[in-house]
Formats: sequence, structure tokens, C-alpha cells
Amino acid sequence: TSLVGSGNIQTGMTLLATLTPTAAANVDFLTTFSSTYDSYLVIGEGLLPSADDSLNLRFAASGAADTGSNYVVSSSALDSTAVTTLITSVTSLAGTVLSTGRGGCFVLTVVNANDATNLKMLSSFSISQTSAVPGFVPRYRCVAYIGANAISGFRLYWSGGANFAASGKVRVYGYFNS
Repeated sequence: TSLVGSGNIQTGMTLLATLTPTAAANVDFLTTFSSTYDSYLVIGEGLLPSADDSLNLRFAASGAADTGSNYVVSSSALDSTAVTTLITSVTSLAGTVLSTGRGGCFVLTVVNANDATNLKMLSSFSISQTSAVPGFVPRYRCVAYIGANAISGFRLYWSGGANFAASGKVRVYGYFNS
């Protein structure tokens, strides 16, 4: 808790879950979100695929990954162009990650997760090694999620079907409700 002026502002986050990937197709946090928190911070570090691949994300509703056309993903550039195409996942979250390299790292912010009717948002910043030269690619994504339910969590998976390598870590933090 910190005091600012004459008002009392409560700040802080709570670590909700930590997972080290195993050699599996998905890293699941399908029921990690709850009504206790409205927003979340997700940090991934050192994630590797078993074969070069691109990291994707799907939100979960009621504990199941949402494969419906409920995602609007921005280009990696920040601009004022309207994006209107609905797709079935957050694509290329960390770009193509080299399986023999240093992996990919990301920071995701999920906003308004508990609202069943209004827009939810995910913003992500990531960097990944995409070639042995070395070639490191930073990426920004802003995603509107229009699913008709609260978000209960998320699933990470490789778009080409690769398994995760048993390396890295994913942590999920909840922001306190006010």
C-alpha cells in the first residue's frame, strides 16, 4: 500500500500461477483467472518450440479454449487503421521462434477479463530469436477479444503444431480490484 496526497491508493499484484513447459502441445492456464481480479499480467521467458514455430494464444471461457472467431489482432505497427477481420486466435504472439536458439520472451497485459459483455483487451510485447545469425525480432500486438463471456484463462500453443521444449517459464499475476 502506498499513500499519495490525502488519498490512499492500493497498488499491487498477486502471483497466481507459475508453469515450466513440458514436451506438450499446449501450455494451459484455462481456469487461472477469476472474479477476484479484473486485469492480469503474464510473463513468459525463454520459451522454445521443439521445431521452429510461431507462438499463438487463445483465451479460455468457462475453462475451455475459445476457437471461435472472437479475436481482432492489430498489425505490429501502431496506427489508427481500423482492423475488422475476426480470427480464431492471437496469431504470431512471439513470431517464429528458432528451436535451437535462445527462445522467446513476452509480457502480456489482459484488461477487463471479467466483463461478460464489453470488450476485453490483450496487449503483448515480445522478442524472439528467429535465426542463428543471430536474428532477434521484437513484436507488439494489440488484440480486441469480443467473446460473450468472461475470460477464465488462456492457452499457449505453437501454430505449426510443434510441442514446447522443456524450458522457460510462464508466470501469471492478478491486479487487485479497486
